Amino acid sequence: MKTNNKNIRIGAIVALVLLSFMTLSQINGVQALGANVSGTVTCDSTAVNNALVSLIVDDVVEDTDYTDANGDYLVILRDLLTSTIPCTIKVEKGGYTTIYRDTYLYPSTPTYFDIEWEITQTCNGHVYDHVGDALSSATVKLIRISDSAVLESGTTNVNGYYSFSEDVQENLYCKIQAEKTDYETHYITMNCDEQTTYTTFRIADTTVDKIAVFFYATDAITYDYISIYGDQLEEEEGFGTILYYENTSSWRINMIYLDSIENSDDFVFIHIMTHGNYDEEEDDSYCRMQDPADPGDPDLMYSSDFATYLGYLESENIFVLVGSCECGGFVDDLEGSNRFIISTTDHDHDSYPYTQNIPNCEPCFEHYFFSRISQGYSDFSSYTYAETQTENAHPLQDPMYDDEISYTWFEWW
Repeated sequence: MKTNNKNIRIGAIVALVLLSFMTLSQINGVQALGANVSGTVTCDSTAVNNALVSLIVDDVVEDTDYTDANGDYLVILRDLLTSTIPCTIKVEKGGYTTIYRDTYLYPSTPTYFDIEWEITQTCNGHVYDHVGDALSSATVKLIRISDSAVLESGTTNVNGYYSFSEDVQENLYCKIQAEKTDYETHYITMNCDEQTTYTTFRIADTTVDKIAVFFYATDAITYDYISIYGDQLEEEEGFGTILYYENTSSWRINMIYLDSIENSDDFVFIHIMTHGNYDEEEDDSYCRMQDPADPGDPDLMYSSDFATYLGYLESENIFVLVGSCECGGFVDDLEGSNRFIISTTDHDHDSYPYTQNIPNCEPCFEHYFFSRISQGYSDFSSYTYAETQTENAHPLQDPMYDDEISYTWFEWW
């Protein structure tokens, strides 16, 4: 009997199609049992509708779904799954923070995965005043950045300690803010997560004065250069009083005046910039404060003598920077509690200008020190940077310091 090859071919094609259809149906039947994630998205125990839910495997979005009025979603892995694999569920919606949750896909078991759009944010820490004393009755707030809403707050105890918790959207952009009447307000920004956020604040009494005093001789530096530092302290560090004493023949009277306007809470910064030497017989460094027009009658500022007048000040926040040759004796004589003393070199070496071919210009150490301060670095960090940069430029210049202040001087100002 003659065989009809055409009919055989058509029959084979139909059979293949039917087989393929059955295979896909069988595969889909298996997948219906597993390789999918479903659940409910809520926030503050309320269903969140119309949130976009994405199933992510190996950084690839495999499926998406929008939550319904009940907050329910279903996302499916379309490929055949033969073993358990990790996956990530991403949830996003306008007005909400985007969140990610990790779970697993199983080959024969559906994954039920409810998602709560909230975490418990715990905030604690301490609040101190500008001299490091515990500050009681200060208010610390957790504030949502987008609308400045206060989500939760707490009050410090006698030890300056605060602690509170609040349920918030995960990754919510917030700030923790410390404040008290008659004190400055400080804050940090953060994205909320399950971690406890410990924050220490130092907030200054608004009645505190910040006073800067510059002693300088114009045969060492001009006003145009030294006023750069005063402007920086005023504009960037909040100093309200800037005193310039040029070629003074009465630095002792100037120090007495300083004593009359400062008190124990005030910040006092003193910068001495002139020529100087080390007197081996007296075992003192000294700076020459004379008027260049009358060099025969110098008003010498000996380090031990200056220490006496510095001792008249009540301030517990004193920073002295001495920039002259052989000025290390000032560190020896001025060191003490609540003081940060810097000399731009030691007892035996010179201090150098930043630019050698410009007379009476900006000094090298101060150039690097103040530039670092202006970038928001702390006083000690700025010192170490300036020390390194200065010694690279002038290996014989050897800065010295004595730091007996219990906190960073410039960093919070």
